[in-house]
Amino acid sequence: MLTLTLLRHAKSSWDNPVQLDFDRVLNKRGKQNAEEVGQFLKSSSFAVDLTLCSTAQRTRETLELVRLNFNPGKVVYEEKIYAASLNALLVLVMEVQNAKSVLLIGHNPAITALAEFLSDEKIENIPTSGLVKMEFHAENWMDILSAKRKLTLKRFVERD
Repeated sequence: MLTLTLLRHAKSSWDNPVQLDFDRVLNKRGKQNAEEVGQFLKSSSFAVDLTLCSTAQRTRETLELVRLNFNPGKVVYEEKIYAASLNALLVLVMEVQNAKSVLLIGHNPAITALAEFLSDEKIENIPTSGLVKMEFHAENWMDILSAKRKLTLKRFVERD
């Protein structure tokens, strides 16, 4: 059994209109929600072997606040996640080795597109700090497409 949990970064600030999108930081609500996500993961007995995190500032901050309450396992910061397409995220996940449970922290629209594609659910929008957990009856990540119909959408937590 493989588990993939998708987390959209927490709410970011738009206070600085000249700041690059990549460098935006979390706002006050985003910081609070990110800590709450970590508390939720801990209280829900989630376990993660590997966390793949975008290198954007708001995803890095989200992870740091989540990890105050939750062990993210091995962390890999991946530049490709920032502006990824559905296909890029799918390839990234399918390349995972030596991990049975993965947390991917990323951005819309790709994070929602991946959740919809793998779950066959119409989610439309994973909100900031939103979580989707999926389980695959597969032995390795390369097999998740053939195991697609066997996964279940486990949790969707709206934070907005």
